Amino acid sequence: MTSATRFVLPMLLVAVVFTVYSSTLRHPFHFDDASKIINNPAIKDPWDIERVFRHNPARFLVFESLAINWSIGGRNTFGYHLFNITVHAITTVVVFWLAGLLFRASGQDESSGLALALGMAAALFFALHPLQTQAVTYIWQRNASMVAMLYLSSIYCYLRFAMKSPPGPISGQGSVWLGLSLAFALAAMATKQLAVTLPLAVVMVDYYFISRSPGALRARAPFLRPYFLLLPVAPVLTLVAEAGELGDVLNAEDKLSPYTYLITQFGVIVLYLRLLVYPVGQNLDHHILVPDSIFHAAPWLILLLILFAAGVALFRINRMASFGILFFFLAISVESSILPLPPEDLAFEHRMYLPMAGLAITMVSLAHMALAGVAQKKALALVIMATVAVGALLSWGTYQRNLVWSSPISLWEDSVSKSPGKSRPYQNLAVALLANREVDRALVAMNTAKQLDPDNIKTLANLGVVLYARGDVAAAAENYLAALKKSPTLPNLAHRLGRAYHDLKRYDEASQFLKMAVRLNPRSIRARMDLGRALADGGQTEEAIMVMEDIIKMAPTNARAHHILAQLLRQNGKIARADEHLAKAKALGYKELPPEN
Repeated sequence: MTSATRFVLPMLLVAVVFTVYSSTLRHPFHFDDASKIINNPAIKDPWDIERVFRHNPARFLVFESLAINWSIGGRNTFGYHLFNITVHAITTVVVFWLAGLLFRASGQDESSGLALALGMAAALFFALHPLQTQAVTYIWQRNASMVAMLYLSSIYCYLRFAMKSPPGPISGQGSVWLGLSLAFALAAMATKQLAVTLPLAVVMVDYYFISRSPGALRARAPFLRPYFLLLPVAPVLTLVAEAGELGDVLNAEDKLSPYTYLITQFGVIVLYLRLLVYPVGQNLDHHILVPDSIFHAAPWLILLLILFAAGVALFRINRMASFGILFFFLAISVESSILPLPPEDLAFEHRMYLPMAGLAITMVSLAHMALAGVAQKKALALVIMATVAVGALLSWGTYQRNLVWSSPISLWEDSVSKSPGKSRPYQNLAVALLANREVDRALVAMNTAKQLDPDNIKTLANLGVVLYARGDVAAAAENYLAALKKSPTLPNLAHRLGRAYHDLKRYDEASQFLKMAVRLNPRSIRARMDLGRALADGGQTEEAIMVMEDIIKMAPTNARAHHILAQLLRQNGKIARADEHLAKAKALGYKELPPEN
């Protein structure tokens, strides 16, 4: 590969990626972006690295990148999307480089026009496939693209090292490539937990393309051992996370058993493969039916066993194709095996981001084998024409899919149309409609969600939110109470119920649940403010004064708290202290509303 080619082709890939995804730069936040970004206090200061790290060490680099985005743009999504697209572009270039290196490691001429064209075909298939949109356009799912970038970079650097380093002392240049590979591996471990498969992927690369026999592989063990020393990093970082990611999975009341989750994933993986071949019916929230037994999942298992067997059989015929298939199974194993994720999260398209790299490599390797008897110029022309045609189709599909992501309403309307039997899409559609002040439509969507899953806590709580917005406070309180009975440790739910009772002038009950909200979340100023109001309106002025004094201790510059405390003190005849706090309120910029005519 000439120096010009090394520069021009990667830059062309980057330009294509940015062109196809440029329409997403102004797309809004979606779904988990609210909890992971907007309402996440851990990422509000990128310089508070300790706080970001403690929040979720196993995804530290993801949250730190979000913290940097937040410090620069806040709620403006342009910078977040720019980062995501950049990561996707870099990963695409790494796929191109890796494909070329694998051609060379397989005994092919990586600098030939055909090998370069096939490498570009693999990279473009990876970059432009509509199935990748969820990992790129959905801001929070930069998890998937970031870990893939680091994971594949580690493999590429190891292969560069291994192709120049026989067993024995490591050369200066070799030590640089090995050091880079290990650095990328460590970074991947602090990005997403699926990086635990990376040591096995490195062993696969070495066995397939370098050592080629068990004995030779053992001789190279000193080079491979450091990767296995990194293996515990991601699990340990997961265990110590403040975010409680592992606990949320293991302690979920309705979680599936590992066996049930596994047999469900057979069908899910086949769904991914179908979308890979025929990307129609993409959906943010697929409705996956859980099979009753292994017999119901048998057809999907048989298909996967055939694919796996093909990967094994290709080992002697086409190692590059064999590696790509087995890499696919390795890369998807963490999220689609026996670790049971929540039942609502059985299938997510971003989980195919890294595995797709393996299948793209298999595809071009098989194409290379099929063109073995074709004249070089003709083969090159065929590959270029096929790449342009398929690339154009994939680009159009990606553009169309990204239109769906242009607003929360369009995204969840799409999901509702494709998962009409699942409650969560209707819930999220209702939330989106409510944010757009379409209260009546939101109520219809929320009632449908409740019909589909009447005992779901989120459904009950969100139905309460919609009813409250519609002015039906009594019905809202009913739903809040029903949800709180099922999960009595949710501070926001207790807070909402307390406010509803306050609006209904049921001050004793309002105070009861607002005290619960404060107990569950002692740092919530808003809950304390509402508690003070409820106590005051219920005639418990002394207790209300104590609550407001506590707020001022926590937030001395809260002008509204000073003003409310001044009013309460005045009612209690403590004029001097009332005047003191009123003066502080005015000094802090509090302005009283003019009296109504």
